[in-house]
Amino acid sequence: MVDGNDVLAVYHAAKQAVAKARAGDGPTIIECKTYRWYDHYGAGGAKIGMDGAFGLGYRSDQELREWMAKDPVARFRSRLVAQNVLSEQRADEIVAQAARPSRMPLSSQKPSRCPMPRTVCETSSRRASSLAHKLKEAQHVEEHELCDPGSHPRGDAT
Repeated sequence: MVDGNDVLAVYHAAKQAVAKARAGDGPTIIECKTYRWYDHYGAGGAKIGMDGAFGLGYRSDQELREWMAKDPVARFRSRLVAQNVLSEQRADEIVAQAARPSRMPLSSQKPSRCPMPRTVCETSSRRASSLAHKLKEAQHVEEHELCDPGSHPRGDAT
């Protein structure tokens, strides 16, 4: 489990998972523990101009405040400023820039064509068939390794 509110912890976990996959050692599930500041649909307990949704029956306001103090963006900003990677002024500029709406109107973005339903079905069917084949193959290899641990491709039983 990774602290999902620690930018570098999440980065390192993802980097390790990518390296493992690229080495052919299979996929990784990364569980990142974090917290929702708002309810499921964002309206309950929320007030305009104020972060977080307070006054909800299923959690205390204190619990929410504790998690809000772990804001990943604020924590990472503080870390970068403390390590002189970023100045407070530059951090403020980045926040202001991110808060500005995009200048490119939606009408100027290149539209994409919807795929034909037949193409979607064919592609999905091919992918499902390929996945089913890989699962059967993996199950066969796993059963073989359980019966004969010395047969593992890397020469060990792990």
